[in-house]
Order: sequence, then C-alpha cells, then structure tokens
Amino acid sequence: MKNKMKVLGLWIFVVVSLVTTTHVHAFLGELTPIVGADYEWTYMRGNGSWKRVFPKYHHGANIYVGARFLEFCGVEFGFDFARKSSGTHNFRAGDNFFQLPIGSPSTSRVSVSTRGWHIDLVGYLPFGFCFDIVGKIGYGREKPKVSGLGTLAFFSPNGNSIHSETRNIFRLGGGFQFMILNTVGIRALLIWKNTYNIKFKGNAGAQSTFDSFQISRRLFKDTASFALGAFINF
Repeated sequence: MKNKMKVLGLWIFVVVSLVTTTHVHAFLGELTPIVGADYEWTYMRGNGSWKRVFPKYHHGANIYVGARFLEFCGVEFGFDFARKSSGTHNFRAGDNFFQLPIGSPSTSRVSVSTRGWHIDLVGYLPFGFCFDIVGKIGYGREKPKVSGLGTLAFFSPNGNSIHSETRNIFRLGGGFQFMILNTVGIRALLIWKNTYNIKFKGNAGAQSTFDSFQISRRLFKDTASFALGAFINF
C-alpha cells in the first residue's frame, strides 16, 4: 500500500509540474537566459568640498545574468565594481574645507573604489530583427571604499577614522543593443544611480570634526555611468 501511495504521489507531482510549467510558459512566452559583461566608465563627483579631494572618473565593470521574456520584458542580476582611482589636491593656507579653515599648505591624496550588486527590470522595444531600444529601472546595494584620508591634516590628529555604509540605491538607465550573431549581442547604456544616498560614519573624533565644521556625511553626488558590453543568449 505504501509503495502504491508513493507511486501515486510521484504521478501527481509530475502532472502538477507539467501543468504549472505549461501555464508559466504560456504566460511568459519564450524564456531566454542571458549572461553578459559590461565595461563601465563612471563619473562620480564629490559632494560639496569633498569634490576637491575625490577623483571624479572611475573605470570598472558589471557582470550579470538574467532572462528575457514576453519579448518586451526582462530581468538582470549583477555585480558591479569600480577600480581604485586617486585624486590629489594642494591646499593653500587660508583655504576652507566646508567650514574648516586650512592653517598651513598641505597636499591630500585620496583613493576611492566601489563595489555592489543590483537587480534591474528591463524593457525592450524591438526595431527590426536585430536591434532593441533598452530601458531599465532597478535597486541595488553599494559600498564605496575611501582611503588616504590621513593625508588630510584635519583627520590625522586625534585618531579620527571614518568608513562608508553599504546603502540602498536606485538605478535608472537606457540605451540600445544589437545582435551581431543569433546568440551574441552588444549593448551601450547610460546609467544613473542615486549615490547621494551613501553616507559615512565615524568614530567619536571624526563625528566631532564633522559636526564642528559642518562637514557633510554625504560624500558623493549622484553618479552617471556609460556601459559598453557584450552578452550571450541561450
């Protein structure tokens, strides 16, 4: 009796799976898995006086997997990063950093890199057989790494230290893609991210310095990236 129940249960599972798969396929249409990678050139400007010490331009990459369905819709999940870039600034005596006066000439050299992940909903508008206009909207988590703040004289005394938070960000992008083979395509996109949402935290010394001289904890403006890449459809 037990064996008969097991067989019956297996048959029910198979039938339900087939019916469910059929309905999902009917709803989504042809499901096309995608794997791809983009080179990203990013313009990431510092907020307020931070723009004087942070580098503006970053080189990085985005590696992603996803799927296209219903011809006009898709989804992508990716990991993106920007390699370390450095900026150098010479402060003169009498300069201000936010409300903090610089007492003597000094040179800062600060490096910035980022890493994060994201998930995007993608819309496609086909033109002909090989060309699509692409739009996307998404959500991600991003964490910048800033090093070299010790070269800023007002941070190195008192053992001040700060670190960035991993923050929620929203993404908006658009561009086009072109199939050069049946399963291989290229694409170009412009992507905006609200990195202004990213803040820095610090120890007691850094908090005191930030508060006393009205130094912004929001280190960056929003970010714009140009992405150029290739992908494979399966």
